[in-house]
Amino acid sequence: MSYKKTRGSLCKCQYKLHHQTVPTYRPLLLAFPENQAMKFSILFFILLLACMYPVLAQGSYENCCLKYVVGIKKSTKRKVEKYRLQETDGGCNIPAVIFTLRSSRIFCANPQLSWVQRLMGEVNARSNNKRM
Repeated sequence: MSYKKTRGSLCKCQYKLHHQTVPTYRPLLLAFPENQAMKFSILFFILLLACMYPVLAQGSYENCCLKYVVGIKKSTKRKVEKYRLQETDGGCNIPAVIFTLRSSRIFCANPQLSWVQRLMGEVNARSNNKRM
């Protein structure tokens, strides 16, 4: 069999069948010359890096709340140690109050709700009493 290098994905091949030469077309495994194969692999690598860059960039944002809790039990309210405010800048889409419990668990609440504002006041009062 003789293979002829072409730019396409097929090559014209000839083989002998009972002393006759019959032309056929078979797929060519390496259709690109070496320099084009190198260009293709470099292009593929650059595209792979371009696709991975946004995924890596998303990891640099801090933890953001994506939804609020509706309500919590009184016993959970007593376990709140501190809170911080989440603003809608950077990667965070909603304003929220992030409460931290003694067990280092967190939950997010809507800062416009009255029970959230009362709980923030209670946490402030508790932390002021501890400082004195």
